[in-house]
Amino acid sequence: MDIQTCVPGGGAPSRVFVSQSHFFNCPPELRQAVDGVAEPTEMDDNLHLDIEPISGVVVHAKSRSQISLGVISGGLGAFKNLPNVIVPMIWMNVGTSHYHHGAQ
Repeated sequence: MDIQTCVPGGGAPSRVFVSQSHFFNCPPELRQAVDGVAEPTEMDDNLHLDIEPISGVVVHAKSRSQISLGVISGGLGAFKNLPNVIVPMIWMNVGTSHYHHGAQ
């Protein structure tokens, strides 16, 4: 998700992007353009919800997100050969559990 529409007043476009971790569900070219980014897996990088079937209440949720920075080659001599790439900067794990282990 490109969050540039979040810039108030239509300022300079943002180069910050939000996705699932390891570019899960993104075109593979994004991950392959950066050395060291692991292959995403359904188990580790997808949203997971456990829903109690009678009440429909979410009893467990887990999500992992990634914030990345878009790097664009420019006119500076040292960086002019740098490819345009989206670089992961931070991963966030978010989860909650409302399951009581002793419940019958």
